[in-house]
Amino acid sequence: MSRPSVQTRADLQRLREFQLAFVELVNASEGTAFGLRALVPKSDEAEWMAKRQRTALMAGAAASAYQRQSGGTLQVQNFGKMQKIDPVANWQIAIDAPISLEPKVLVSTIEYVVGTTQVRLEEELGRERGIFGVLAAFLRWPDDLRDAVGGSRKRRRSAKAVGVAGQVFVATLSTVLAAAIVATAGQLLSRLWVG
Repeated sequence: MSRPSVQTRADLQRLREFQLAFVELVNASEGTAFGLRALVPKSDEAEWMAKRQRTALMAGAAASAYQRQSGGTLQVQNFGKMQKIDPVANWQIAIDAPISLEPKVLVSTIEYVVGTTQVRLEEELGRERGIFGVLAAFLRWPDDLRDAVGGSRKRRRSAKAVGVAGQVFVATLSTVLAAAIVATAGQLLSRLWVG
């Protein structure tokens, strides 16, 4: 479990990459003739399919980021029935049935979540600075160690135990050093006052 800003920064990057890929796909598309609803390639179909595949890959990476960053659901009408959907996981509805989910609605939704994620990142970076950030990092250390070890449950439990033992050792050492500094300062002050 690393600093919160690390995850938020990665989420922000994934959301932006998805947004960019989706906008490029929409810009390379046009409505079909004869009143059909799906968007189709404006020109080169192979290039359009490559953009569609890239959008799918970016959506896969961005779907969990969208959920982590408080992305909500959208209500769409699909085959005459109202449904709540995750717009990132269901981005293809905006291409295959844009009457149900307009591409501009999907883009606006992602822009909103990108904006709130940017604000969250700035707040997290502010909290990670200073003494409280250092303290929080120290308290997260056993979990970071456990996550770094990975593997079996037994290895993770052992790593966490080592991390907790390390925290106890550092806390004890810090207390002893602080007591020694206070005692030394007290002796120096008493010599100055007496002397």
